[in-house]
Amino acid sequence: MSARLSMVAPDLVEILRGTSPSRLHAVAQGISEWIVEDVGLADPRVDAALAAARARQAEPSSRRDALTALVDELDARAWDVLDQVEAGQVPQQAYLDAFSLARAASAVRYARESDGLGAVLDVVYEAQAARGDLVGVRRRVMALLG
Repeated sequence: MSARLSMVAPDLVEILRGTSPSRLHAVAQGISEWIVEDVGLADPRVDAALAAARARQAEPSSRRDALTALVDELDARAWDVLDQVEAGQVPQQAYLDAFSLARAASAVRYARESDGLGAVLDVVYEAQAARGDLVGVRRRVMALLG
């Protein structure tokens, strides 16, 4: 289970803990689709993962590996941009944008791992990290739960 979300939103962890598997899937799907659109992440690996999740289809390991590779690429890019920020070569916003893309891709990866509680908690954590807006993410989770 995600200790990360417990540190920033223990109330959401408690709410999600009592949620049915089908509702957990809906939260993971809804939050991951929203964060991808919100940060402007455009990549065919993400599109394929989201489409498979909507259809509740299993993905071949090659697709899962491709999504993990994307997360790794975007994380590495964010670290590179942070080095550039620290060297005064690019503005801080460039790092925040790169970080947001990496976190959104990670949210999709967690959403595809399982419909279990731990995966959903990681999706929600990554989304709030991408936006820096826990209140907004909490609102979206609550809307998805109805």
